[in-house]
Amino acid sequence: IEERFGFFPPFFAPAMESPPVLSNLWQQTLAAYVNNPLPALFKEKLFAYLSRYCAVPYCIVCHSCALRPLGMTAAEVLALLDSPPPTETDVIGELTVLAAESAPLMAWPEPASLLETALLHCSVFVFLHPDRSERCQAELRRLLGPAQYSRLSEFLAYVKTCHVWVETHPELAYEADKRAQEH
Repeated sequence: IEERFGFFPPFFAPAMESPPVLSNLWQQTLAAYVNNPLPALFKEKLFAYLSRYCAVPYCIVCHSCALRPLGMTAAEVLALLDSPPPTETDVIGELTVLAAESAPLMAWPEPASLLETALLHCSVFVFLHPDRSERCQAELRRLLGPAQYSRLSEFLAYVKTCHVWVETHPELAYEADKRAQEH
């Protein structure tokens, strides 16, 4: 873990007394987050935004801080975190943007483009409203193709896992995380 991150994130500390749990958490982190081929900036934006819905501040602070070295300014991070969640009406417009694109998506869209924003908003909607997101899921699957859509689904599931993990370990201090210390 230290080799990969350059430090030992406090996120893993509660698992230190149980090697099988630590191993499982690390393997999930590698597969769904670290080695996930979705663009790092997109993953961090999505992780930081979705962490607004976690009762413990660890994830939102750490993943917001991870956006700075990826090129986002503090004002851009704040604007992202302050933006309202997409409503069903908003998603209709985002689906129009996605539907206008040829599938499968050949290259990931530029940061802050209409297409990236539509991907982000539809992903947020799928996370927050899985029972009402069939159209978003279908359009994301069409546009991303089965492999990339599976990686997005895996990432969203990992974010939920992280939220449950930190909520069951509220003693985790973001102040001890190198990302928060540096950014």
